Amino acid sequence: MLQGWIKLHRKLSDKSFFKKDSEKVHLWILLLLKANFTEKEECLGGKPFLCKPGQFTTGRRQLAEESGISESKIERILTYFEKIEQQIEQRKMSTNRLITILNWEECQQIEQQIEQQVNNDRTATEQRLNTLKECKECKEIKEIKEIKEIKEIKEIKTPLENKIDDFIIHRKELKKPLDAYKLGLIIKKLNKLASDDDDKINILQQSIDEGWHGVFELKKKTKATAMSMQEFHEYLTKGLEE
Repeated sequence: MLQGWIKLHRKLSDKSFFKKDSEKVHLWILLLLKANFTEKEECLGGKPFLCKPGQFTTGRRQLAEESGISESKIERILTYFEKIEQQIEQRKMSTNRLITILNWEECQQIEQQIEQQVNNDRTATEQRLNTLKECKECKEIKEIKEIKEIKEIKEIKTPLENKIDDFIIHRKELKKPLDAYKLGLIIKKLNKLASDDDDKINILQQSIDEGWHGVFELKKKTKATAMSMQEFHEYLTKGLEE
């Protein structure tokens, strides 16, 4: 089955036979269509033969069947193309013949170059798409892995460590980010203010709630705030009586 396309040079219309003999035009186009674009092994005289680009094996009867032109006219036209126009060469055997289109590369090679370029461009595009897809997949896998690692780290951290992380975020929100040295000072002071982790957590939370840059001793609740409203009223009344 014939595939692809061929170049048809405008000079064909300048040929003397173009207006006078449409069967010659018909057969010439058929010869171009049948010629191989790449090397191909065919049978010539009953033996394998490697046809080069621009060559093909055929027979007078076969060409007549494919073109609808009589066998006798086929022979005359081929001889005309060979001897007069010098467009082809023929190598006749007992069973078939080899036809070579002269100046094939000059007339038709560009088709191969374009086709090859199209194939190269297609391959390059597919490779780029595959690379982008792989990069996207790698990025997604990396992000999933990082999220999983962060989650796992957070799960194994102590409540105090999580609260320290909250304080670090708090400092960033205050536009006062902590470097390693400053964080070390904060933790050192925190250890002086409290020995119990719960107290340290409360100190850090106090600084976050108050919007402080540093950590300070926990505020002591006044007696009034620790009492109910009724107890506070009784306390005041008793104080006045005394």
